[in-house]
Amino acid sequence: MPIFPRVPFHRLAALWLAGVGVCVMAGVLSGRIELARLFLNAVPASFNAGLLGLVAAVALWSDPRVPSRRLAWCAALLVLLPALVLAEHLSGLDLGIDLPALHRAMQSTSSHPGRLAPNSCLGFLFAGLALWLQHRPGLRWRSLLVSCSVYGTLAVGLSALTGYVLDLQEMYKLLSFNSMSAAVMAMLVVLGATLWSSLLAGESSDTAGERPEDRITRTAVGVLGIVAVVSGVAGFGLMQRAYKMTVAEGLETAARGHAGAFAHSLKQEMEIAESVSRQLAVQRALAQLAVKPTDAQAFDDLRELAASVLGQDYSALRVQNGQGESLLEAGSARLRVASVALPLGDGHSTLLWDDGLVLHSELPVERNGERVGGLMLERRLGVLTGLLYDLQHRDDSTDALLCARIDDDAVCLPSRFYEAGRHIAMYRKDGQPYLPISKALLGMTGTDSVKDLRDVPVQAGYAPLRGVNLGLVVKTDSGELFSYIRSRLHLLTGLLAALVLVGAWLLRSHVLPLAQRLARSERRLQMVSDNLPALVFHVDADLRYQFANARYLPMAGLDPKAMIGERMQDVLGTEAFAVIAEHIAAALRGERVRYERHGEWLGREHHHLVEYVPERRPDGSVAGLYGMVMDITERHQAQAQLAASEARLRTITDNVPALITYVDTDLRFQFCNPVFEAWTGIRVADALGRRMQDVLPPKVMALRQRQIERALRGETVQFETVAVLGQGPRHFQVNYLPHRDEQGRVIGVYSLTNDISAQKELERKLQTLARVDALTGLANRRQFEERFSEAMSRCRRSGRPMALMFMDIDKFKGINDTLGHAGGDEVLKTFGQRLSASVRKTDTVARLAGDEFVVILEGLNTVDEPHFLARKILAAISAEQQVLGHSLSVTTSIGISFYEGDDSTEGSLMALADKALYEAKSAGRGTYRCAPRSVVVAGRG
Repeated sequence: MPIFPRVPFHRLAALWLAGVGVCVMAGVLSGRIELARLFLNAVPASFNAGLLGLVAAVALWSDPRVPSRRLAWCAALLVLLPALVLAEHLSGLDLGIDLPALHRAMQSTSSHPGRLAPNSCLGFLFAGLALWLQHRPGLRWRSLLVSCSVYGTLAVGLSALTGYVLDLQEMYKLLSFNSMSAAVMAMLVVLGATLWSSLLAGESSDTAGERPEDRITRTAVGVLGIVAVVSGVAGFGLMQRAYKMTVAEGLETAARGHAGAFAHSLKQEMEIAESVSRQLAVQRALAQLAVKPTDAQAFDDLRELAASVLGQDYSALRVQNGQGESLLEAGSARLRVASVALPLGDGHSTLLWDDGLVLHSELPVERNGERVGGLMLERRLGVLTGLLYDLQHRDDSTDALLCARIDDDAVCLPSRFYEAGRHIAMYRKDGQPYLPISKALLGMTGTDSVKDLRDVPVQAGYAPLRGVNLGLVVKTDSGELFSYIRSRLHLLTGLLAALVLVGAWLLRSHVLPLAQRLARSERRLQMVSDNLPALVFHVDADLRYQFANARYLPMAGLDPKAMIGERMQDVLGTEAFAVIAEHIAAALRGERVRYERHGEWLGREHHHLVEYVPERRPDGSVAGLYGMVMDITERHQAQAQLAASEARLRTITDNVPALITYVDTDLRFQFCNPVFEAWTGIRVADALGRRMQDVLPPKVMALRQRQIERALRGETVQFETVAVLGQGPRHFQVNYLPHRDEQGRVIGVYSLTNDISAQKELERKLQTLARVDALTGLANRRQFEERFSEAMSRCRRSGRPMALMFMDIDKFKGINDTLGHAGGDEVLKTFGQRLSASVRKTDTVARLAGDEFVVILEGLNTVDEPHFLARKILAAISAEQQVLGHSLSVTTSIGISFYEGDDSTEGSLMALADKALYEAKSAGRGTYRCAPRSVVVAGRG
């Protein structure tokens, strides 16, 4: 921690102004002229000058950007007193505010002792206006007026101070009026600089939509104008120094940024090359060739690899076996011989130059820890070559060196002014680094003003490419940087207005490109950090914010611009800081901290993943820390939702009316739902972790062994089985579903068993309904056809004759017309019942359709049996019956055909019986007729 606390600039300025003001006032009151002079041999300041300095100090003590009553009173006094003195100068009146009695001894030659010089009045008047405008936020042209007032204060103070230093009296003394004192000059410069820093810089940073390069340009032009007005030759010397520092910082930033980008790109390219050597196809092919050097399939695989690699912008490929012998080359006929080769430090990669950057990689190929061969790859780095070329040619005198350390030399790629492969000594004779490239290769980052190998003074920025054994130097000729300034130095004196315009043009044409490049780099970094879904910040060792990304506003409700320069405790508040204080302290001790934070913080409910990374100086001490706070509320909610989903799934599996289990490849139960225990009587706790064959009965396991093995081979298996439970036999449908991992391997089997006993019973009932006539309960046509075919087959086998009786109800249509369909249905049901009661149980009675019925008579002993049965049926049917309250006598006609094992078909027998039926009807109904057996016999032939 620093010994002295950090004090804001406006308060330092206030302390200085207060000290000077008090000193001047004390000198005037005590008569000690040396206190009122500030500088040796300078004109002593007046009491009012000291008073205005003290008033300005009071105004600056609090942030001048924040309106307050005290600031308003101070601004009014800074405007009113100089305005009254100016009125005295212009009107010739003496208002008595100069206190001449106190100043006559010190200013004996002055015609108006104690009166402020007119330019002093203007300077304080400008400062007062700038402060007063802070209370007028809605005033039109406010921003422009503030800028003019601040620049006016600076211009008056700096012009007078420059004239004093250069002994140009006309710059600080107007005509015959009093001269501006050196103390007032210094006070106006400090006051103007503070107002510029606090007001203009603050407003510029808050201006919506203003580009950084525009802000940089506008500020630079303003500074140039002020310096041009006040300084002449001395001012331009200061500007030259400031400009040189800006360029130096820009070069260092460019070197650091491009070094990081180059290193990142090279590492990515190296990783891509290594990924080729790690491909399983390469390892298998080389391993196969190690066993069988003539394996054609392995060579085909390597050729296919070569075609794939060359399709990824590689220019050359060579495959070697374990003895280093070349097996295959593709692309270039041989590995290119480059003009310079820079090792990249990993032992495998080299950066070549062959009309552009080429990454050369020599990578071992290993399988199961043993080297089976090697790959040599070359890939042109077109993008990096273009970036390096652009960096080397961005200005007329700009150049960039990309070098590697080989022994005690820096070996460099070709640049704008140097040929390829140039060796540069790393150290001077005294052991110090020789040139900026030496420092870069030693891991340093910075900027130097040196003479390069051409003996030309240059400004150089340097940085290491960490992790790839390279260093980068970006340099610009110093003479080119300052040529305009030096060539116009003699024109500046006496041409202040013209020089402001010329200087503005120079800055616009030469600084703007540099500012734009710096601004683009800054915007890229800012855009990346602002669009990360996290809070990103950087604090120094005093815990003062140096950077905060834009996510602070939506995520924490804090303005990132207002945070800069403020301490974490003040920004976050004591309570919120106390939550993170322990972790911050650990990071400042040099520890990398990563933790999750849950609960309320900064007034919001959150779930954060926090990481603090210490920032280290070159000597290893901690200079601050970088922090990233990611909002993982959505992830936390997703995890909670997943847990809830798992709970819902558990509820479903526990309550679904199906048996669900999961076994691993060893057939050990890993999950069983409660139905398992309910159906098997085996406790779930007793089954988990045990093998199926140890839990299930042997008969059950024997039935399922083959199906579970099929599932373990990757098949989805479904089968039905019957098991006897407490309520008797039950039908089950079992589904085995293989569980695969990400590689497609079967790592277990899910089992879903459903009780389908009710479904089976329903199927049985439906099947019965499909074969039975719904009205009479007799066999329907479908069942009749099945039994008729079966009966004929049995007749052919046994040799015993059978008969088919075909009948219908006489005059049934009249019954329907008279009694309606309900009456007709009653007749049909009674007819079916009497018909069934008249035949043997072994005979089949069926209703074909409407009033048509058939009887299959099997196993006849004689052909006379159907005659007897027909008469019995006729008698049973003709008995009187009650239908819907009506007495009714129904008759039937019957046709009979015989079958004795001949070649007749079901259709022919039906036709014969039908024909006999119509003969019976023709005979007057209520009788039967048989198809002559002679016809049947004839049918055999």
